[in-house]
Amino acid sequence: MLNQEERAAKFFDAITKDAEERHEELTRKTRETVDSGLEKAKAKAHSQAQARIERERMLKEQEFNRTVADERTRQRARLTDKRSAITDGVFGDARDKLLSFTESDDYAEFLKRSAAGFAAVFPQGDVTVYVRPGDMRFADEIKRAFGRACRVESCDEITIGGCRAGVAGGSTVADDTLDTRLEAQREWFLENSGMSVIL
Repeated sequence: MLNQEERAAKFFDAITKDAEERHEELTRKTRETVDSGLEKAKAKAHSQAQARIERERMLKEQEFNRTVADERTRQRARLTDKRSAITDGVFGDARDKLLSFTESDDYAEFLKRSAAGFAAVFPQGDVTVYVRPGDMRFADEIKRAFGRACRVESCDEITIGGCRAGVAGGSTVADDTLDTRLEAQREWFLENSGMSVIL
C-alpha cells in the first residue's frame, strides 16, 4: 500500500496535470479567440478601406466628369460664339451687297416684279404694298406693275429693301423683302455651312 506521502504526491501530480491541461486548453481557446478577433478586425478594416477607396474613386470620377462637362460647355460656347461671329460676318457682307443692289438700276425691276406677283396673290381687295422709306420714290412704278389700284406706303420695319403686301383687314401678308429673304437664308446657311457645333 501506498503511504500517505505517495498518495499526496500522486494527488498533487494529478491536480497539477489537470491544471496544466486546463491551462493549455484556456491558452488555446484564448489564442483562437484572439486570432479569430484579429482576422475579423482585419477583414472589417479591409472592407472599410475598400469602401473608402471606392467612395474616393467615385468622387474623383464625378469630379473628372464635371470638369470634362464644364470644359465641353466652355468649348461649345466658344465655338458657338465663333460660329455666330462668322455667320454675322457673312450675313453682314450679304446685307451690304443687298444694300448695294438697292442702289442699282436692276432694283426698280425687282420691285416691279414683286408688285406683279402680289397682284396674282391678291386678285381682289384693297391691297397695300409696303416699302422701306427710301423706296417711296418707286411708288408710281410699283402701282403700274401691280396693274390695278393699290396703295404704296413706307414701312420702317423694312431696312434693306424689297416690299411686302397685304389686304386691309386680312391676315395674309405676301413678303418679298430682301430683309426676309436674307433672314430665311440664315437657317439654311447654318445647316449647310459645315459649322455645326458638336462636342
